[in-house]
Amino acid sequence: LRIAERFAGYSAYEGDVLRKACGKKIRALMATEREKFVAACERNGYGAELGSTIFDIIEPFADYAFNKSHAYGYGLVAYQTAWLKANHPVEYLAALLTSVKDNQDKSAVYLNECRAKGITVEVPDVNRSMSDFSVADGVILFGLSAVRNVGEGLVALILDEREKHGPFTDFHDFCDRVDPQVLNKRTIESLIKAGGFDSLGHERLGLLQVHELIIDRT
Repeated sequence: LRIAERFAGYSAYEGDVLRKACGKKIRALMATEREKFVAACERNGYGAELGSTIFDIIEPFADYAFNKSHAYGYGLVAYQTAWLKANHPVEYLAALLTSVKDNQDKSAVYLNECRAKGITVEVPDVNRSMSDFSVADGVILFGLSAVRNVGEGLVALILDEREKHGPFTDFHDFCDRVDPQVLNKRTIESLIKAGGFDSLGHERLGLLQVHELIIDRT
């Protein structure tokens, strides 16, 4: 911007137009700005040749470039991320999985990385898991809200009941205690298939066959 103001006499507004052309990678506008910039340099006594040389330096920024503050920010985040991954890999990957919990393709990539690093990721558990991926005893607990068809609002109801009255003893106890909103067919089926009730001693296939009857009776 200062080069444009100094050599071409651009106003703050005109300089910002040039900045946007670079930032948005608008080729047609860059071509127009070249003509304008070179002509302005000629009028201001710097000559068309110098104007063209200077614009040759500016133009590559329309391909890909960072200003210093942006580059510094990226560098700092990259360093922090590398340090966390090297020194706290379990917590780091748990946070990473949480960040992509709504994207199953990306989740699969990071779950595979956990396997490659020998980090255990346990199935979701209505008695141990939190809403997001969490760490307990050196293993990652699958987040309940990361299970398909189980939203954060419903998970909050499950966790609230668990915190107030302790762990669930079995599926009947779960159905009896949670808010009825939790007991919709898609949510319960998804939790069963994901292993959410494994720790209560229920076989998944068997529970899938009887859960609707149990919910109706409850």
